[in-house]
Amino acid sequence: FDSGAVGSDLMAGRVSLYGLPLDLGLDDREIRARIGRGSLLLTYLNPYSYKVSEEQPDYAPNLEKFDLIVCDGIGIQAAARSVFGSKTPILTPDYDGIAATYLAAASELSLSLCLVGSADEIVSQAVLRLRDEHPGLTEVRGFGGYGSSPRLAKEEILAIKPGMVLVGMGMGKQEAYILDLVESGWSGIGICVGGFFDKLANPDLDYPSWAKTLNMRFLGRLAREPGRLWRRYFLDYRRFVGLYLRHLITRK
Repeated sequence: FDSGAVGSDLMAGRVSLYGLPLDLGLDDREIRARIGRGSLLLTYLNPYSYKVSEEQPDYAPNLEKFDLIVCDGIGIQAAARSVFGSKTPILTPDYDGIAATYLAAASELSLSLCLVGSADEIVSQAVLRLRDEHPGLTEVRGFGGYGSSPRLAKEEILAIKPGMVLVGMGMGKQEAYILDLVESGWSGIGICVGGFFDKLANPDLDYPSWAKTLNMRFLGRLAREPGRLWRRYFLDYRRFVGLYLRHLITRK
């Protein structure tokens, strides 16, 4: 249990939030500027990260190798504010969130793009939407996240060297995949996007507008997919909730 330093003067920079790294103070302008520099590894931290860190020993060390780790969700934002005394923006990887920023930047920079993750038919639909809505992208290719597809995607990425790679293979696997690409010789902008491809392929799965307005996307997802998400929110988030409550009790 590492809560890091406490103080209102800590407004930006990498910190350890209950033992996992997080970059405070980031906003979409900073992300856009970093993309413009041409090389960036970006992922996110949310309450589920703490369960993943228990089950996958390489997860926390892999996070440290990323250039930026953004705040995903009101839970992480609340914990960061309580521990460090500063409010950090929520940068959820969805089409109305930070994803809009890095996709627009990629289009403006005329980058080639490769998607890796989700089922084949879903990633194919996501590719079609991106080609239609971001004509500045020089090329968009997609590969599923199961079976032999990730291996084929790696071979393709190392051969054509796209400027940006988006990976949505689930927390832990997606970070390891991007780091493997880098260790194999690829360089560019690698971004972990979780379940973004599903929502990109099917806009009906996106968060309801009221959930975005309230900054409570998790409630919107739960309302739309209760059968799939109840376990994550009520069981898999327990470690994070326990750490947060322990901090509150200790602070008092």
